[in-house]
Amino acid sequence: MEDGLSQSWRGERVWCNPPYSNIEPWVRKALEFEAALAVLLLPANRTEQRWWQELVEPFRDTSFRLTTRFLPGRINFHTPENPSGKWKSSAPFGCVLLVFQGRVDE
Repeated sequence: MEDGLSQSWRGERVWCNPPYSNIEPWVRKALEFEAALAVLLLPANRTEQRWWQELVEPFRDTSFRLTTRFLPGRINFHTPENPSGKWKSSAPFGCVLLVFQGRVDE
């Protein structure tokens, strides 16, 4: 297993479902706009937390570089053991996608 925080995201397209117990460093890394595109799947019930208020709220939906997409309902996770996603695989909360777009010239 590789540590995504220690890897360079430069010029990459990154999909990330970070550990919900340690979201802030992942958002900080994506906010550096090192990646060509970084999409983070996060719980939508964390908008009152300091990392959201400092790293997301001032920038969200004010430019093309950071957009938010609040997903309707609760998502289900399909796994090899649960291909239909019907049992004990839905998130216990709503989710939001943070979409960070890097520099156009890269």
